[in-house]
Amino acid sequence: MTGTATGPMTGMMTASDFRSTLLIFFFAAATTPGSAGSGPDPGDGRIAPRTVSMTQAVGDLQIKQGYHLKAWIGANGTIGQGAYGNFLPPDGIGMEYPVGSRIEHLYGAGLWIGAIIDTGGPGTGSKTHAVTKAYNWGETGVQHEMYGYQTPRDTFFITGVNDRGTPNLAGYDDDGDGEVDEDELDGHDGDGDWRPDLDDVGSDGVHDTLEVGCEGSYDASSNPDPAHDDYSPALRDVCHPDRSGNYPRQNSVYSYTEKNGVGDAGEPGVDEDYGAVSERDVSIAYTDVFTDPVVTGHVPLGIRVWQKSYAWQNLVTQPILAMEYTIINAGSKTLDSVYIGFFVDPLIGNVNLPDITNHKYSAYIPELRTAYAHTVYDRAATPVGVVVLGTPRPLTELRYTFNWNRFEDNPGTDREHYDLMAAGRIKTDEPQNPGSDSQFLLAFGPFETMAPGDTLEIALALISGDGVEIGPNSLIENARRAYSLYSSGYRLPVVPPSPPLRVADGPGTVVIDWSWSPDDLTPDPLSTWDDSSAFLSSLPDTHWRRADPPAGHAAGGRIFEGFRLWRSESPEFDPGSFGLVRQYDVDDDLDFEYDGGLEFSFTDSNLLRGKKYWYAVTSFSIPGVSVNVIPLPDDPGSTRIDTLYSPSSESDIGANATLVQLPFSPSDGPGQVLVVPNPYRVDANYTFESGGWEGRSIDWNELKRTIWFIHLPPRAVIRIFSLSGDIVATLDHDDAGRTDPGRPGGQEEWDMMSASGRVIASGVYVFSVESEYGTQIGTFAVIR
Repeated sequence: MTGTATGPMTGMMTASDFRSTLLIFFFAAATTPGSAGSGPDPGDGRIAPRTVSMTQAVGDLQIKQGYHLKAWIGANGTIGQGAYGNFLPPDGIGMEYPVGSRIEHLYGAGLWIGAIIDTGGPGTGSKTHAVTKAYNWGETGVQHEMYGYQTPRDTFFITGVNDRGTPNLAGYDDDGDGEVDEDELDGHDGDGDWRPDLDDVGSDGVHDTLEVGCEGSYDASSNPDPAHDDYSPALRDVCHPDRSGNYPRQNSVYSYTEKNGVGDAGEPGVDEDYGAVSERDVSIAYTDVFTDPVVTGHVPLGIRVWQKSYAWQNLVTQPILAMEYTIINAGSKTLDSVYIGFFVDPLIGNVNLPDITNHKYSAYIPELRTAYAHTVYDRAATPVGVVVLGTPRPLTELRYTFNWNRFEDNPGTDREHYDLMAAGRIKTDEPQNPGSDSQFLLAFGPFETMAPGDTLEIALALISGDGVEIGPNSLIENARRAYSLYSSGYRLPVVPPSPPLRVADGPGTVVIDWSWSPDDLTPDPLSTWDDSSAFLSSLPDTHWRRADPPAGHAAGGRIFEGFRLWRSESPEFDPGSFGLVRQYDVDDDLDFEYDGGLEFSFTDSNLLRGKKYWYAVTSFSIPGVSVNVIPLPDDPGSTRIDTLYSPSSESDIGANATLVQLPFSPSDGPGQVLVVPNPYRVDANYTFESGGWEGRSIDWNELKRTIWFIHLPPRAVIRIFSLSGDIVATLDHDDAGRTDPGRPGGQEEWDMMSASGRVIASGVYVFSVESEYGTQIGTFAVIR
């Protein structure tokens, strides 16, 4: 089925019935995915690879990408179930969020590229409107019109900033040859190791010795550049005159790609070190010029696409999958009035629920240039969206189209698809209870001309969230985060470090101090500098955030905004148990947060002796700030500025978390020792949740039962007797040298076990405390 168009169904079955039936077939076929793989699933989200090299080039037809949001990506340019051609992937889900939830999002999605091209010879004026589609599903069935694996150099390239097993970090000389990021994904080879028989073969894809151009065949002396694709600034391209008949100089490294010093993918003579951007970069190359499979009616544009996707596990925890497309006109024809689209064929809901095919709706958020699909039928379901992040033209200058259709109404011809992409119309959002099977297209352009060798770079992001609008992890918030991430060049947020924390306790009080001094081992949070902040770079150099920059830093500024003081009364460290006590933030002219001013100490009072308290102070930054220019549809040519604020970065609450247990005051004379609780009732609840000290109720067991002897002298021997005079247990108490905050002085715990390891019975017990103050005798009771 891969790459072929399925004809319309006949008989009594409707198009929607066909769609639902095919979904059932997908599940039945999941264990035999046809051409999707060459072996068993190795358990890491990939079909068994054909090749794996030290640069992690993976010869699969599809691969799973992402951490918090996971999606299948295919060598056919498709994302979702369609990455497997027309077969369901082994895990049954095209895109899942949250991971492990079994919530599906995508039948398929992929890039559309539309252009006007010449179909006749030079000077004939014969043109056609062509659209190449990585994925489409209309009444005629599934369409894939881009494919990789047409040459051995087409493969998935995988790397990541934390993958130290291969040289891969962006911005570093990983291989020690004095050059930085010499890889085909980054686009530069600075060490000059070109091999004429292997490297830099130009936009036509063949070596000079094999080329035939407008002046004949290759001749080393008389015609060394027959296709005129060499980068030769002093020469003119006599084979490709412009529209005015002039011969352009061969001085563009993008148009004249041979001998231009830019590496082409898969050239073995290039020193490749894969400059990674995210914790998992996945790249794939594909083209719309192919011989297998045969796609009836496909009019190729002659394009080649590098698709890169970036995913983060720890540094970005929101469901954002950034996608970058480098579209190269590798053909011989000029592409005019180019439009780019992203077609999304959603499937929203838990895959185990019936009839989710028809339980979805599509909508558009114009101020964020974000289209999405969601459902109201499954409360646990999460949406899927696509946001336009960047193009060579300012986003305000583009014409946008948002259109949703029931799949049986999706237009079928290239001309209809091109006219739809170029329409510049925003369709009214689909009703939230549609009861139909629909998809949406988000398109934008035009990009006027792509001559042979020209490159067009587009940035998008696939996003999700807990909902569309509400909450800190909504789709709208994640669209804003994606903008901020892209505008910073995918530089992850700089986090100011937690300050040093010093804690001192007194009678019923704790004094916390977090002032920084040069003697502290941690950096000063107030000095935290972020080079990537365009907002801070725009401030005057005299502003405190910009003044006296650290050596080697010119752009950006100090991002510190304030401190947050946290407290927990949990018996053990639990990050989720901390509650905010105070917030202190910078009082300056930027009006972030409350402008209440900074403080560096706090006294917590009215605390209970013997109880455990955790304290932590975190540092947080100013919010991420990016500017979104929004065109006004009712006033052509006018715009408004929308400042997008993404959440502040904040240090980890566990970085300086400190435990304090207020001690009972020690005895300073005879007769001051007490036993608590007295009586001890077995039917009472002494766990943390009930204000006691026997740990959390979820972890409690009989061995957690505890009686305390409090107000003890610094050194003492405690003996416990039965009423008949038999000794039950002996405890040695010594406060000297105690540094564990969980075992303060002046007290001793007893687990209510006899010296022989047996649980004591109900009754009255006698205790004695022998110390420098003499011997104190007392009693306590245990009631079972």
